[in-house]
Amino acid sequence: MMSDNSATPSNESSQPNSEKPSRNPLEKLVVWGAIAIGLIIVGIEARAKLGYDLTLSGLANKMKEIDESGNDSQSLTYESAQSYLKFGPVVSEEQPEGNLRKSRTLEWFSLAKEYKMKLILDDDGTLLFVETSDPPPEPEPEMIPESDEDDDGMVEPAESGTPPGGEVAEQEEPETESPAKDE
Repeated sequence: MMSDNSATPSNESSQPNSEKPSRNPLEKLVVWGAIAIGLIIVGIEARAKLGYDLTLSGLANKMKEIDESGNDSQSLTYESAQSYLKFGPVVSEEQPEGNLRKSRTLEWFSLAKEYKMKLILDDDGTLLFVETSDPPPEPEPEMIPESDEDDDGMVEPAESGTPPGGEVAEQEEPETESPAKDE
């Protein structure tokens, strides 16, 4: 007679270990520390870029609005332009010697890129223009709908040789004879 113990496997060996071993606390600290540092760097860069972009677009829109109004008495002073400064740039004033105009440099702290613009002012504090290190954005090209119509209203055939009806007649390729090989 066989014993019951040998016929049935034990419960301990049939169940896989469902608990994973916990990670080393030092490893957890290093991983979470790296994640925190990465998030801080991304936050600093996002704040600088967003502040720079919002300030530049706000000033550009206001200056464009003033130019389009045609009202010479309306101008943008530095005091009124301060409301367009976003996310606290560091402002430094430059008082040049001679005929040069005074300016204020705005700079946002960043680890990877320099976000800086210079506001050029006249003697009474009116903003004349903004200098940036970035090139001005290129105007978007106007979207002209494509048309197959010619100036006289006639439809031109497609460039691929397709007739206006859209069907292509099959063409037979001429047969070419290959030179006979001498054996």
